[in-house]
Amino acid sequence: MKDIEELFGEVCNAPLAKMDLGLIFKGMLEILRSNGLAVEGHFATLLTNMMILEGIGKELDPKINIVSKAASFLL
Repeated sequence: MKDIEELFGEVCNAPLAKMDLGLIFKGMLEILRSNGLAVEGHFATLLTNMMILEGIGKELDPKINIVSKAASFLL
């Protein structure tokens, strides 16, 4: 849990232009692997879609903070 808090603690206040979802996903996959957890197909698809949305979002509004916008839908 602490690993995930550290990973996302750096991201939550960053605008999209400074966010690298590829590195975030890489860190998340490393945490999963180090804890012996597998990634389900639906989760892998979600990651791929989020990376595509990141690229679109950066072109439309690089200052938007996607994590803060998505939090209300996720929590």
